[in-house]
Amino acid sequence: MCLVVGTTGATSLAAAKPIKPIRSQAMNLFSAAGYLFQVNRQQCGLKNDGEVCVAFAGSPVGGGGFWPKGTPDQYIFNSGLEIAGIVSRSAPFSWAGDTVGAYFFDARGDQYAREPLSLIFSRLESADVAAWGSTPPTKTILDTSLYNPVLIGSDAISQGDVFVRYWEADPVNLTGREHPTGIAVDQRILAWNFPSGNEDIIYILYTFYNVTARSSSGKYNNPTIPAALQTEIGAIGDQFQDLNESKFKIDIPDGGYTIDSMYAAQAMDADVAVFNQNYATAIVPFNIGLEYTGTFLGDVGWQFPPDVFGPPFAAATGFIGIKYLKSPTDATGKQVGLTMFSQQLNSATGFPDPVGVRQLFRYLSGFLGPSDNPCNPNDIGANIRARRYCFLGQNQGDARFYQASGPFSLPPGEAKSIVVAYINAAPVNVPGFAKGPTVDIKPGTGGVGLTAVQGDSIRFIDKVAGWVSSNHVGPGPIVQTDVTTVPRSLLDKARVAQAVFDNKFLLPFAPDAPDFFLVPGDNQVTVVWTKTRSEATGDPFFVVASNAASPLYDPDFRQFDVEGYRIYRGRTTSSLQLVAQFDYDKTSFVDYTGQIDYGDRNSDGLVQCAPELGLQADCPVRFDTTNVTLGVSPSQQIPLAGHVVQVKPGDRVKLASGGTINLKADTLVENQQCADVKCPPLGDTGVPFAYVDKDVRNSFSYFYAVTAFDVNSLKSGPTSLESPRVTKRVTPRRAGTGVTPAQVSFLLLGSGPDSVNPAVDPPKIDATKGTFSGPAAPTGRFERLAFTVFADQLLVPNFQASFRIDSLVPGFQLVTYYLTDVIGSTTTHISFGPDGVLGAENGTLTFGPLSAVFPADTVLAKQVGLGPLPLAAQGSAELVVGPVTETSKDIDWHTDVNGAFFDPVSGMNADGGSRWFDGANETMADPTLGDLHGQLAGVTTIFRPVRSHSGVNALFRRFDQETRLLFRAADMKVYWGTTPGTVDSVMDVTHHVQVPYNPQNRASYGFRNDVVGTAIGAPSAADGIVTYVDFLDGACLPDATSIDNTGCTTRGYAAAATLGPVDVTGDLASDGNGFGMYINAEPFIFLTSTLPAKPAVWTLRTYFGLVSKASGSYTYSPVPSNAAVPGLQIVAKATTPAVFDPSKPADLSKVHTVPDPYYVSNAMEITANQKVLKFVNLPPQAIIRIYSVSGVLVNVLVHDDLGFGGEATWNLRNRNNQFVASGVYFYHLETPSGQTKIGRFTIVNFAP
Repeated sequence: MCLVVGTTGATSLAAAKPIKPIRSQAMNLFSAAGYLFQVNRQQCGLKNDGEVCVAFAGSPVGGGGFWPKGTPDQYIFNSGLEIAGIVSRSAPFSWAGDTVGAYFFDARGDQYAREPLSLIFSRLESADVAAWGSTPPTKTILDTSLYNPVLIGSDAISQGDVFVRYWEADPVNLTGREHPTGIAVDQRILAWNFPSGNEDIIYILYTFYNVTARSSSGKYNNPTIPAALQTEIGAIGDQFQDLNESKFKIDIPDGGYTIDSMYAAQAMDADVAVFNQNYATAIVPFNIGLEYTGTFLGDVGWQFPPDVFGPPFAAATGFIGIKYLKSPTDATGKQVGLTMFSQQLNSATGFPDPVGVRQLFRYLSGFLGPSDNPCNPNDIGANIRARRYCFLGQNQGDARFYQASGPFSLPPGEAKSIVVAYINAAPVNVPGFAKGPTVDIKPGTGGVGLTAVQGDSIRFIDKVAGWVSSNHVGPGPIVQTDVTTVPRSLLDKARVAQAVFDNKFLLPFAPDAPDFFLVPGDNQVTVVWTKTRSEATGDPFFVVASNAASPLYDPDFRQFDVEGYRIYRGRTTSSLQLVAQFDYDKTSFVDYTGQIDYGDRNSDGLVQCAPELGLQADCPVRFDTTNVTLGVSPSQQIPLAGHVVQVKPGDRVKLASGGTINLKADTLVENQQCADVKCPPLGDTGVPFAYVDKDVRNSFSYFYAVTAFDVNSLKSGPTSLESPRVTKRVTPRRAGTGVTPAQVSFLLLGSGPDSVNPAVDPPKIDATKGTFSGPAAPTGRFERLAFTVFADQLLVPNFQASFRIDSLVPGFQLVTYYLTDVIGSTTTHISFGPDGVLGAENGTLTFGPLSAVFPADTVLAKQVGLGPLPLAAQGSAELVVGPVTETSKDIDWHTDVNGAFFDPVSGMNADGGSRWFDGANETMADPTLGDLHGQLAGVTTIFRPVRSHSGVNALFRRFDQETRLLFRAADMKVYWGTTPGTVDSVMDVTHHVQVPYNPQNRASYGFRNDVVGTAIGAPSAADGIVTYVDFLDGACLPDATSIDNTGCTTRGYAAAATLGPVDVTGDLASDGNGFGMYINAEPFIFLTSTLPAKPAVWTLRTYFGLVSKASGSYTYSPVPSNAAVPGLQIVAKATTPAVFDPSKPADLSKVHTVPDPYYVSNAMEITANQKVLKFVNLPPQAIIRIYSVSGVLVNVLVHDDLGFGGEATWNLRNRNNQFVASGVYFYHLETPSGQTKIGRFTIVNFAP
């Protein structure tokens, strides 16, 4: 439920409007409830007693309607309903025949009769959304006479529905009337930012209930009131009877009474720009009344954004109009529309505001009495009522207007509705148009806009409003569909509004605005947002679009269409600029109809994919042109990234050449306007839900908006719709002095507490011996991208998040990483890959980002004014998989095929390789020259099979192709067990993790027994000798070409070594006893007479990079190594939040004012009557006393920033709220710990 949120705009500085009398309202629970409606470019203050576009915060002179939103351009002072009628003369009690009525809006300000029955509920307020269906009154869409059937049952249908209920039936308000009428009103306001023109329109739907009957009468059980509302409307009837019978000491019939000859009017005191320079008039064929300033000159500070006021429009004050979209009906069932329009004046002459309900009835009905001022031009009453307008002032003044519709009869317990649109528009810059203090464009009293007669002249003001011509044929008056209008003009927007209503508000839905939060920092603002509710609910229009029997059937329409989010920033709400756009990755559009522009796919010079034209040569599939069925008919999935173009049937034509040309096309998202720029293309960026904006400066105020946008089918409407830009304000600032920072860490760890540092220097190679000084540096390809703490005060203590690599599973030149993501107490298992063949072995794939969010203490967040902020910090990491070309794994083979499967590597040779050693470090000189792989005590030969070397079959390359992405750079120590051949553990000492045993080819180890014979590429009977074929045809090599994996799961590696015959020369014959071992994606066969046992420790050293002895000396050129390291983890931890201890001393040495001197104004001030002087580098708590040079206390500022900010703002006003004079001032600063500081500053002021 929405309470007062602030004023709706700035008061004009040039011409202050006289204060209108406001009678004190009886106290009630809801008397101050209000809401600032700003879904689209209109900004309109609402009160829950029925006033519309009003300065609801209590100002008697402030305006309530501004356009375009965020500018000081005031178009409306106040507006609302007026009703009048006659109690049925057959009513069986004393009120029979009484003239009744109510001013929900009263231009005089002293005779209103309005009381709220509810708070205002908004779909843009999360608390309201949560209570929408459970808190009375009923706000659900129920009325089929107003809304499309598919919308019935919805909570809301526009980009920001607002609902309120009020009445005039409380007898406490009797000024100008004898007793209430007996009317309650449901008011719903709708607004969209699409289609074109709709961004300047708000729709107001009024439903009137005759609540004069008691609920027990049964009068409310009728089809004019939906069943779900009948009980609660009946309860209002009981309230009406109780209050009025008690007040007037009468017995109102339980069945109530009919209100006959009832008129409903929308009335407005517009005050466009300078209030006393206004005119009001009507354009009868459009059922619209409007107001404008005769000079078309803006007030002081007015702004004319070029996207609204650019050609063909003039940069001049525009129009505010009210249009009837639905009105009462006559005896034939035809809507009567606008039945009486009149300008009123804040004056006793001309046509003054009505006094009392009797005169109100005469005004609204057109049956003026002898005491009423005459119409202009005057005529007999019947002619005035026939022409539908009364008084049109021809002199500039404080003009108001009303436009009535009726009469209609409202029986007790029944309901009727009217619908109006508030429309803003710029003036069309037609020939002869001008603006200026001497310009006076009068409305006139004749012309086709008033007479609706074809052939009558077009008033100049009608042309400025967008009237071009009319083509009415036959009898009867001109209607709006006969008129050609200027696109985006007032009259064109009036037609847009009518079309939207005629379709009963059935439009594709833009996403709901997401909740977002702003966290100020030091020269930065962090924007945190949550998913829009529309991600879960989808677009309600899908119910229509997916119905094959519906004329609106669109098989391409996406139900869950939210694609991403945008962030906007500006110094004012009217100057927002796009800061960032994020869209989900790996999303797609499914095309069933061929409306995607596929271009010339077959390269024949013709574009030929237009199924509706019989052309499908360039279509990726042959689309059905009839009976297209979702999930059945051929379709093409289009990745939503880059430039995606849609063309509706009818917007492309066939050329004589046989190709097509697009008459009109839509490039997805890019054709949309993102504030001052075109929206960028989709980029598969992913959505982080937190963004740090560092392009801001401390002490300056900024407005932000976060929107959700969708992507959908062009056939059903705009291809992309965006949620409203709801703004919030924030001022970045440095943290206060004396704050102890939060304690956080972000570490790369193995399985123990010791961190792993990829930034260490790589090992050196001995130029003479070819031995390394130590192990390879840890991998840097599983790395932190960012760890951003943006609300360190709100961190939850000891909260930890981690990403751990669990395992890797190979495919043919592919790999899939399996990870565990632990965020607090939540554990998630995720995987990355495969992502396609790395192909030429040059490719690098990036998996991620992995994201860890650190929750905020939401209770504390609310206390410091940030709202229920969900996050206090965010960490992210990524996993990169690069080529395994320059490594020690199979350098002999890669040297043989240098440039064949990958780009040539300069200087590649086979001088290096993986090497074994025992002891603290390798000692063998030239450990890898030829086919050597180091040395081990008790081992005669270490054989590493390589295709086409030492007789090894060329197909053995499949083993290395399958396992190459499992390879890492590290020292791996094999700790042998007490029993010979057994292993206590295998440790990766580079990354501090244990290497696991696995029977299959993984980032693991295992021992190779004899499992096959000598057949290459297919399993055969074991021959008693461990050879390279046992590696090739043993454990599984999925998808490897020419390899038969039948039964491979039974031929895995053993957990312990077995001594037996082995082949270490590649000829498939026994060379003696030994054993085979798989470790780190490499096969080794050891020729040895005994199995190793404790305390033996063997070390395998591997690396990424190139080792060469081509120059006679060894050189080593390292390259980044892959993170094929199960057990490796990234751990982020927040130990303690930031804290402030006010009892401890703070550093006050840097406290000063900004600016100093203060000279008239500065860039931190947004408007002319706003003054800003900042005290910076403060502790979070302090008292600042400001003195004149003579020692007079000017003001006292209490700085108590719960968010630990170090800035305080002074508005240059004294304790009497007056701007201070120029001069030198002193300040005395005092902290809670008793510290003090005295400083001075200078002011050169000019008070507006």
